[in-house]
Amino acid sequence: MNKEEFQNKNIKVEGSSLVQLVEPYELHPDYKIELYPNTKGTDTGFVKFGELRPKKEGLPKFVFRWDHRKTCVDVDISPQENKEKNLWEVLGYAGHHPIKIPSDARKYEVEIKKKLPDQIIFKGVLDVGVLIGSFIKDSISVSDSVSGKIIKPGDSSENV
Repeated sequence: MNKEEFQNKNIKVEGSSLVQLVEPYELHPDYKIELYPNTKGTDTGFVKFGELRPKKEGLPKFVFRWDHRKTCVDVDISPQENKEKNLWEVLGYAGHHPIKIPSDARKYEVEIKKKLPDQIIFKGVLDVGVLIGSFIKDSISVSDSVSGKIIKPGDSSENV
């Protein structure tokens, strides 16, 4: 999303608050997880909640972020910062779209795995608080008026 498009959105996620993992969770030994519990988004609306970083060279990195179009948490795969869209399938991984837990709007079930051989990279629940901002396009005007009557000296009028 470009800067102007994001700035003109009526309601938008501008950051994160209290991002955490719910115990228990599974994490492949070749990865470490790093969460960003209180993050401000960029001026284009990019809000990153955390990353799965490989401990070995050649493995892809996974980024937990906010998807403004779908209004949910999304996971991107990023080997050496490659921006190709179909890397999930090309590299044989699954888990691009976490599942929102209906009973708690803050929580998303995430399962990232390598299909062949079948290996769990990460499986758990991510608890994400988002900071919502709004853009008000309308204006507010305030006005006041005063009325009165001029009374000349000696006038006996009681209406004021």
